[in-house]
Parts: sequence; structure tokens; C-alpha cells
Amino acid sequence: MFQSSQDMLLSCMARLCASSILGSVAGISSGLTPLNQDYSRQIGRAEGKDIVQIGDDSRGLKTRWRFTEITANSFHWIGEERSSESDPWQITYEHLARRTNS
Repeated sequence: MFQSSQDMLLSCMARLCASSILGSVAGISSGLTPLNQDYSRQIGRAEGKDIVQIGDDSRGLKTRWRFTEITANSFHWIGEERSSESDPWQITYEHLARRTNS
């Protein structure tokens, strides 16, 4: 059982990192953001040392989540969106996650 949503995300990210080391593995992620009831579906894969998930949200925007600076206890999560393939990515949020001792 996870102590927090951070622990759950760190565990999921660690599994995706581990599987990507074994080969070019892609994972499918879908979820609902409780705050604004936004649904998105993304496909994630390793890009070097990072994990990048790309997809679309319920507003029709292209979304990209980048997980960088990944360690066993922390990561940097960058959320980006754009209206079309020709538009530049705009950062909409960033999170610095760190496992806490519980």
C-alpha cells in the first residue's frame, strides 16, 4: 500500500524506467484530474534518461508530460500543452516530487 500519491507515482515511474531499460517499451496512461474533471490519455516512453508521455486531453489540446531528473527518491514533472502540432509547447505546470520518510 502507498503512503501517498507521491509514493504511488514514484513507484509507477520506477516501473516504467525499469521496463524501458529492458527495451523500447511504451506504456499507456489515462487518468482523470479530480480538480477540473479533465480526462487525458497518453502514451509514454523513455527518451534518454527521461520519460515522456504524449497525448490529448478532453479539451482537444495536445499534452506532454516530461519526467526528468529521475532518481530512486525524486523526479521533476513538467506538464505542457499546445493547440496543434505546429504550435510550440507551453509549460502549464511543474512539480518537484520527493519521497518523504513516513
